[in-house]
Formats: sequence, structure tokens, C-alpha cells
Amino acid sequence: MNREWIKENERRQKNMEELYDLDERDKEGHPHQGTYSGLYQEILIYEKWRKKFWSLNTYMDQVCKYVKE
Repeated sequence: MNREWIKENERRQKNMEELYDLDERDKEGHPHQGTYSGLYQEILIYEKWRKKFWSLNTYMDQVCKYVKE
């Protein structure tokens, strides 16, 4: 493994952890608690609705930053 690969993998893991927290999967009773499956797809859906209805919503901007990366 080279350093660039390790850095990229660490960045990817950090993004997944942030998405997990933003989707509140750490809360008791969430249907996807304990899984990372489908996080990126949910963010794409958020981005779609943000563009249509919530252009000034800062929470959505925080979530949708992952689509741009």
C-alpha cells in the first residue's frame, strides 16, 4: 500500500462516518442502524430535493457536500 492509497481510504471512511451520523443511523430504532448500505444513494435523493425546494437550507448544503466530492 502506498501513502496516497492510505490517505484516500481514510478520507473515504471519514465521509462514510459523517454520512452515517447525518442520517442519524446511530439513533435507536433507525431501520438501517449499524449499516452503511445505501448512504450515498440517500444523499443523491437529498440533493435532488434540495435543488427543487430548499436552496437556502444549510443542513441540506452540509449533506450535499458529499455529492460534489
